[in-house]
Formats: sequence, C-alpha cells, structure tokens
Amino acid sequence: MSPQNEELLSNLRAFDSGLLGELGLLLELLSEHGTPKEIVIRSMLERAARFDHVLQPRLSSWFAAEFKFVRESEGLVLPTDLGRRMAMLCPVPSRNRLTHAQCQLLVPELVCHPDLREYFAAAMGTMAASADAVLVYHVGTRRLDEGQQLAFRLLQMLGCCRSSPKCIEMDEAEARRIRILTGVINPPSEEELWESMLERSLRGKAAEEYVAEYERRRLKAAGRDDLAGFVERVSEKDPGAGFDIRSFDVDGTARYVEVKSTLSMNVVFYWSSSEMRFAERNGAAYWIYVVLRSQELVDAPLEPIKMQNPIALVGSELQLEAVDYLVRRM
Repeated sequence: MSPQNEELLSNLRAFDSGLLGELGLLLELLSEHGTPKEIVIRSMLERAARFDHVLQPRLSSWFAAEFKFVRESEGLVLPTDLGRRMAMLCPVPSRNRLTHAQCQLLVPELVCHPDLREYFAAAMGTMAASADAVLVYHVGTRRLDEGQQLAFRLLQMLGCCRSSPKCIEMDEAEARRIRILTGVINPPSEEELWESMLERSLRGKAAEEYVAEYERRRLKAAGRDDLAGFVERVSEKDPGAGFDIRSFDVDGTARYVEVKSTLSMNVVFYWSSSEMRFAERNGAAYWIYVVLRSQELVDAPLEPIKMQNPIALVGSELQLEAVDYLVRRM
C-alpha cells in the first residue's frame, strides 16, 4: 500500500458525520479570490461554538482538497466548481451536519475515488436482495474486511444505508446508484449488466454532444461562426476514427477532440491504443476533453478539463496503467 493510500485510509477512519459538517463551514469562509490556509483554519476555530464536537480544521481541509471541493494555489485555498455547488446548498450559518442534498453531492466523490472504489464495490457484493425492494447484509453471515467496513461506515454517514446490530440495509434504488458509480464490477444479474452498459453508452453520447456544442459556442464567441457550423461529432459515423469531435482553432486549423467522461471530479479514463496512435500522429492538434460528473450534465454541467497534446503529458501530468492484455497462443 502506498503512503498516500495509507494516509487516505487513516484520515477517513478518523472521520464522522460531525467532521463532515465542517466542510460546510470551510466553504462558507472562502473568498472567490482565495483565502490563506492559516486564516481559514483560524476562522473555523473562532466559530467552534456552532458545533457539538471539537473542530479539526486541518483534517477537514485535507478532506475538502482530497475530494475536489477546494484547490490550493500559492498558499491560498480556493473553491472549485463543485465546492461552489456545495456552498450553495449550505444553510446560513452552516450547521454541524451536512444536509441530505449536500451528502448526495458528496457520494460520487467518495465512491468513485480511485483508491476507494474497490472497497465500495466489495461491500456492495456482500448485500443480497430482500423483501420490499431492500438489499441486506446480515451481520455474521460473511466477515467484512477492513475496506468493506470503512465503505459501509462512509455510506451510513452519507445516509445511503441503515445499520442495526443485526444487519445493514440499503434501498434497491440507492444500491443501484452505488453499483453504477463503482462501475458495476460485480453485477448481480445479466440484465443489470446490460442496463449498466447501455447507461454508460448513453452518458458517453451525451458527453460528446455536450462537447460538440461547447466547441460551437467557443468558436462563435471568438467570432468564427463560419467554423462553428462545421464542428462535427465524428464518432457518430466512424467510432474507430481515433477521436470523437472534429473542431477548429480560431485560425482555422483542425482540432481533433477525444471526449472522456467521469462520474466524479477524478480524472481517470481509458485510452485505447488506436486513440493513442492517432494522438501521436497529430500532436498539438489532438485534445482530450474530460466531462466531469457526466451524470449531472442536464442539471449542472461543469467546465470540461481540456488537455492539448496529451501524449506529451504522459509521465508528468498523466500516468498510464496497464489494465488489459492481448494474449496470443504460442
């Protein structure tokens, strides 16, 4: 286990619903132009009377940064787009617990975290269907490992499940949402596997259409309405082209855009060998646009992450990890 992963698990074991509530206070104190970290911590401690526990502002600051609600730049703490959305859901003054809506906003960031996803998937794998559209894990029927225990504790903190000395219960609709967020690593049925694949395909299509329209708006804003009319979703007709959207720079040169989508703020995606070869051939004309939290495109679209010439970023900003292998009989 890496030191970073060990720190993550250690910090999350120390978390409870009260500490989660500090996230709202932290976001309440931030300026759009950035606030020095030490001032944020001091200001939180000055408002400790609002809470029914001893504040741990450094731990809650770590949590806010780890799960993409804030970012740090030159000693300043700034809210991200997700942090602004969370702040808008905060009662004023912030309370010592997150609201249901805030917890729902947080769920994808925890469940989809690259170092936590497998724990949530494994925890979901212990649950079995029961009556009244409820999934149940019966205590003692199967021993939970440390990761599964942490996953269930976090889900309970966020209001996704209920626990008693005898069992852990989760509504079927909530369980389906969590399975989708984990990638349905162990689908309970063939039907749900096909449903998941269809939903993933529809989300990908929606992300591509969103980026195509985003590019049209970008070109129109630059006074290039003529080019905006030629932006095309190539993947609709040629899925093997190596890119998804044909667009342009304002000077008329081609811009080949590959669209990736995620269910959280974590930039993690699959990049096929054919896409990489196309990227190598086209250099600076090739871009990757990452559509974050794509399940929320209709209600709350976020600015996509844009990466030009991503091949040049491998080893510095991007890390490749082998997950599939081509096997030939010798």
